[in-house]
Amino acid sequence: MKKIRSLFLVIISAALLIFSVNCVYNESEPSFAPVSSAAEDTHFVPESSGKSGSVKKLITSRNKEREGNFQLFLLQQKIENYLGSRIKKIGLVYYDFSTKAAIEINGDKVFYAASTIKVPVNMVYYNMAAEKKINLSQKLSYSKADYESGTGILQNLRKIYPTEIQTLLDYSIKYSDNIATNMLIRNIGNNNIKLYFDKIIGNVIDHKSNNTTPKEMIKYLQFLFINPDNNLYYQHLIEVMKQTAFHDRLDKYIPELLTAHKIGNFYKVIKGKGYDYVNDIGIIYTDKPYAIAVYTVNMNNADEIIANISKMVYNYQIKK
Repeated sequence: MKKIRSLFLVIISAALLIFSVNCVYNESEPSFAPVSSAAEDTHFVPESSGKSGSVKKLITSRNKEREGNFQLFLLQQKIENYLGSRIKKIGLVYYDFSTKAAIEINGDKVFYAASTIKVPVNMVYYNMAAEKKINLSQKLSYSKADYESGTGILQNLRKIYPTEIQTLLDYSIKYSDNIATNMLIRNIGNNNIKLYFDKIIGNVIDHKSNNTTPKEMIKYLQFLFINPDNNLYYQHLIEVMKQTAFHDRLDKYIPELLTAHKIGNFYKVIKGKGYDYVNDIGIIYTDKPYAIAVYTVNMNNADEIIANISKMVYNYQIKK
């Protein structure tokens, strides 16, 4: 009996020693710092509760961070499993503005931007307006070189009269008007627009083509949302993006009123091979807003695939 009692006391002493060592280690471990204090305030133990309270706070923070990372991993796995072998035909980036969490699938893959580039074009004009370099009330005249079929309402007019820049900007987003966009680009020059693009995203882009990557386009959306220069015109752009006439992709299965987005379609032939691009980019204004850019090439039923991925991300976001 004495041997059993002695053994029991040794075990208890060892356990207490290990616990005290862990407490000291956990208190000093810098990686336990909370990722987002706003999401964890209700779980914090007041500092006045002493050492054990601090440890509980740090452990809770780390557990929440691990859980968040795991759920994000599951979302990416769900998307990748859904895509299967089609994953080579898509580029996707998701970015949460509140947590800075992100998912990237072929984020550096080059795609034809198509009409998604009209969002950065609008941003350039609004930057120039904020700098007093351009007047949005100025009217631009139509040239035959501006004509382009496809999307838009100006192509259906018997005569295109001089139109205010602000109206052309709105048409380029709401109706994805190609003629309006061509008038805007011609007015300040394609290379000048590309130089502004470089400033917005912080690196030099391809000035010779309309190519982009999902990671590159997310930078534009981040700049638009964060609005570091407090550009008073940006909010108007966001509202017009919510009023788009197109609802077959990002906002097909999620609330339209929360979705500020811009679609893009283009088909071109290179060396006898056809490339069919179907894209959508946007900012979704849930309680925790996020940006998403999805580009596809030669993917069957691409609009529905984008819509389903958007729904997966939205469902994940609203449960956080």
